[in-house]
Amino acid sequence: MDKPLLCFKDFVPVWLRIALFILFAVIFQCASPVYLSLMGDVTGAYQLYREDLSFVYQVSTIGVTFIFPILFRIKFRFTSQQILSVCSLLLAVLLLVCMYTSSVPVLIVCAFFIGAFKMIGTFETLVALQLIITRQKDYGMFFSVALAIVLLCGQLNATLAVILADSYDWQMIYNLVAILLGIQTLLILFLLRPFRIVKPLPLFGIDWKGIFHWSVFFLMISYVLTYGHVLDWYGSQKIMVATMAALLWFLLIVYRSYTIRRALILPRVFALKNVQVAILVILIAQVMLSITGSILGPFTGSVMRLDNLHTGDLNWWIAGGILTGAVMGYFWFKYINGPFRIIFAAGFAALTLHHGLLYFAFSGSAGEQQLYLPYFLKGLGNIIIFAAAAKYVTIGVGFDVFAQMLCYVAMFRNALGNAVMGAFFSENVYRLSQDYLQKLASKIDASGLEPLAAGIYNQSLKSGSPSLQASQLASKAISARLNQQAMLLAGRDIFGWVTVLGVIVLIGICLYHFSSPLIKTFPSWQNQYKIVKRDAL
Repeated sequence: MDKPLLCFKDFVPVWLRIALFILFAVIFQCASPVYLSLMGDVTGAYQLYREDLSFVYQVSTIGVTFIFPILFRIKFRFTSQQILSVCSLLLAVLLLVCMYTSSVPVLIVCAFFIGAFKMIGTFETLVALQLIITRQKDYGMFFSVALAIVLLCGQLNATLAVILADSYDWQMIYNLVAILLGIQTLLILFLLRPFRIVKPLPLFGIDWKGIFHWSVFFLMISYVLTYGHVLDWYGSQKIMVATMAALLWFLLIVYRSYTIRRALILPRVFALKNVQVAILVILIAQVMLSITGSILGPFTGSVMRLDNLHTGDLNWWIAGGILTGAVMGYFWFKYINGPFRIIFAAGFAALTLHHGLLYFAFSGSAGEQQLYLPYFLKGLGNIIIFAAAAKYVTIGVGFDVFAQMLCYVAMFRNALGNAVMGAFFSENVYRLSQDYLQKLASKIDASGLEPLAAGIYNQSLKSGSPSLQASQLASKAISARLNQQAMLLAGRDIFGWVTVLGVIVLIGICLYHFSSPLIKTFPSWQNQYKIVKRDAL
């Protein structure tokens, strides 16, 4: 019989147990080596490149990904009290190190372990709540809630970090989360007891070398994708070396997967049909989600001239979409459990409409209000697609490879998807912008720009600037205007093409024969333990 939340001491009421575990999951998700909404503050404080911080953040997602295959082994070896207290304490220490160091190698090491410990702690809290979330033990209902917590925390992180940086300084978010983790550690030690669901299973038979090799392989890929544009891609020796290292590591991984008994990810995981379909769905969704980050950041900053606080406020609309999508997904899987075609189509329809609205809103006269609905639809489509895909991958997958399958999916959802799509669209936006800039410059109308240049020139002279400096300011203003127009034209092009892609995807979803819907349930803890123990021997 399953025993949820019996890790608490007897005097703790049930409602408080549930509330605390949800709170613990939220606090774990708030831990991050880099808060991307504060990138400008951190780069200025420590003289780092934006690419350095992007790479550090990407490393944390690699830590999240490759801890998946051993999550159940950790759970069956240690008690909830041990897991949660150690993860909380170590995360607090690592956050403080990230706050005070400017060394990129140190940040990279800390980022990997922050991702790993954050995933271990979140997993421990959420799986303990599975029977509270869904009495039917349905994966769709569970993932609707679990992914909602993860995605909502991502929006909360970005907004809270900006608010604290504006009121105090950029280090305040690190201090706050570290303090919360410290308080959480004390609560865990005081309110939880060393309760075990099953007998402890020693950590033997784990492919620790596999975790290292897979992590290094993805580290090399992330390095190439993150620094490629800055280092001029394969004009740089560093990028060439990193690419060759990635290829060699990939060959080593393939060799080990077929020659050792307990590989981190067994080869048969990569051949599961439903997993392949779900990964394709996830990759297409990543395309549609990543493009807005590559374009809307410069748009809200340079065109709409929104400060960090107003840009952060837009995240609440994404959060509203996520919350709405989570409720819809939970209701769908609990009461309807209809064809996957419908739920996938609903998610992609939201993302397609998101890009279509942005195509028409993308202009120099756009207002903040025009972004509310597109941002809401982005959050809505995001949670619906990933919750449905998370349930779809479980069809036909035995529990013996369940954690490995989650790792495989996370490679494309977290570790690889963000880096590949981000690099692809950033490069294309840059190239399209340069192309439009050359076209605009070749057809420039001096009479149209003369009033702008003359106005800035005269205003500079009146303020006491020398004639040469006034001329330079006028030239910069013209250049900024041309760059802005080129960026707007490039953005509209990409939003238009992604909207067309969305329509094609919707047609494909309507024509493809997905597996029949079913109630895919969790096995009991005892059965999970037996399967994990059998595979470890």
